[in-house]
Amino acid sequence: MVSNVRPARVLLVEDDRAIARLLEYNLVRAGYQVAIAQDGEAARSRSRSFEPDAVILDLNLPDMSGVEVLKRIRNDDGSHHRVVLILSYCTYDELRPRLARPMRRRPNRSLPHRCSAGWQA
Repeated sequence: MVSNVRPARVLLVEDDRAIARLLEYNLVRAGYQVAIAQDGEAARSRSRSFEPDAVILDLNLPDMSGVEVLKRIRNDDGSHHRVVLILSYCTYDELRPRLARPMRRRPNRSLPHRCSAGWQA
């Protein structure tokens, strides 16, 4: 029996090629279709053509901030419902002022104790 369900699509926006390749490898192994963009303008273009279900977004991109990329992607296609995972070397305190709405801290029971602080937008 052939399934008509397409794999979920993930747009990976990451300028570090090594990190992008590692994430892509693991996502593809998990059954996702992956498109990679290495800067903000490429992310906007790929978002329109690839129509991802989720975006993994680095906040520190060479041409614009990840927050600006997110705003522009949402303006381009009105996709406010899309899942966005933020990938960054920032700490929570550095990240919080850059977000449009604050995040609430909540424990993430799936992570080891030393990494137990999770956030929800």
